[in-house]
Amino acid sequence: MKVAISKWFFLSLSVTFLLVACGGGSGVGPTEVKKREDELKKELRVDWETYEAGDLQGALGAFQQTLLNAATKSGTESIRNQVMSEAQNGIGWIYFKTQSLDSASVAFNEATKLNRRNEDAWAGWAGVALANKRYSDAARYADQALSI
Repeated sequence: MKVAISKWFFLSLSVTFLLVACGGGSGVGPTEVKKREDELKKELRVDWETYEAGDLQGALGAFQQTLLNAATKSGTESIRNQVMSEAQNGIGWIYFKTQSLDSASVAFNEATKLNRRNEDAWAGWAGVALANKRYSDAARYADQALSI
C-alpha cells in the first residue's frame, strides 16, 4: 500500500511540475510572432499612405490603432517598440501639420523614447522646438537626427 501511494505521489508531483514548468509563456510560437510583427509593419505602411493622401484625421485614427495593436499583440519587444515609435512619429507629424505643437512635442518625445534611432521623430521634434523658438533644443534634436 505504501509503495502504491508513493508512486501516485511522485506521478502527481511530476505532472504538476510539468504543468508549472511549461506554463508562463505566451503560447505563441516564433512563426506566429513573426506573422504578427509583419502585420504591424503592414499597418504602418497603410497608415503612412493615408497620411500622404492628405487624410490627416483618418491617419491619426490609423496610427492610434496601430499603437494600440502593437502594445497588445505578442511580438519581440524591439519590433513592438519600433512600430510604436513609428506610430507616435506619425501622430507627431499630424499634430505638427495641424499646428498642435504641444501634442506634437509629446508624440515626438514618446517616439524617441521608444526608439532612440528614429531620426524622423528627432527631426520632427527639432521642428517643433524651432516653431516654439526653443533654438538650443532645436539644435540638439537636429544634431541627434543627423548623428543617426
